[in-house]
Amino acid sequence: MMIMKKVSLCLVLLSSLINYAIAQNLPPSLQGKWSGVWYVGMSSGKVHLRLEANGEGRISFTNFEEFSDTDIPISKLSVEGDTVKFSVPSNGNAEFSINLKFKQEAKSLDGGGKFDGAGAKIVFNKAD
Repeated sequence: MMIMKKVSLCLVLLSSLINYAIAQNLPPSLQGKWSGVWYVGMSSGKVHLRLEANGEGRISFTNFEEFSDTDIPISKLSVEGDTVKFSVPSNGNAEFSINLKFKQEAKSLDGGGKFDGAGAKIVFNKAD
């Protein structure tokens, strides 16, 4: 029983380390500035995203009350294959969880997420 717990703990730590390593070495094709639009219900606006090589990023929204127009640091960035996931903290309690598909040929990120229980659509195009 004790061996199983140790093996499970090792697997969890290894998985965390792999996700950390992936986030720290963002592929060059994802790095840089992205611009696009967001839609939540009947509301919409522009969105700008900047992804750094070290796995850090910042995002800004226009016309989205729960977020200021200034750059907001993203969190929980992960890249698995062509899927890019991250979260954005709002001014309130809700967190915007975003899940995008990277289309390298089109230089676009397309997907959506959830914010305060509502579905969202987000589309980015490479800006640089």
